[in-house]
Amino acid sequence: MTRRPVAVLTNSTLLGDARVRQDLSKADIVAAKIDAVSEAQWRRVNRPVPGLDWQILWSGLRQFRQEWSGKLAIQTMVLASWSPQDQDQYIDLMQQLQPVEIQLNTPTRPRARQRQLETRGNNPLTAADGMQILKPVNAEILAIWAQKIATATGITVRCVPLTATGL
Repeated sequence: MTRRPVAVLTNSTLLGDARVRQDLSKADIVAAKIDAVSEAQWRRVNRPVPGLDWQILWSGLRQFRQEWSGKLAIQTMVLASWSPQDQDQYIDLMQQLQPVEIQLNTPTRPRARQRQLETRGNNPLTAADGMQILKPVNAEILAIWAQKIATATGITVRCVPLTATGL
């Protein structure tokens, strides 16, 4: 309608649904959020609602990538340093998906301890309100991992700049 590129950010949980993949394929750019390489890590980091399935998420993401040749970006929130085995598994998964870029992020705001609507900055909450202050991962650690991923995959990796303060 606007004759401008359409970008969609997805948490990837419904990509197992063929209709969702079909609708998503109309976008010019899709940024899929993937924060884990195992079901246990995914449940710990993302705290998905009951009924969501890790295997279906990954299967749907792989299928979407096979069906769609558009610009795929992967966004990954890193809450703690990953083990070398998890990093290697992540690299393997990225080699399968071949996104145009990977974005490694670390927390910059607190997260709600319980699900609530007012966590997007509309009504700032404090730790006393049930918010958990998350410690960001050191920018140097992210930069080292970004370089490892880029070297292994040839994919552009973006992360927090080393000049960022407070990291």
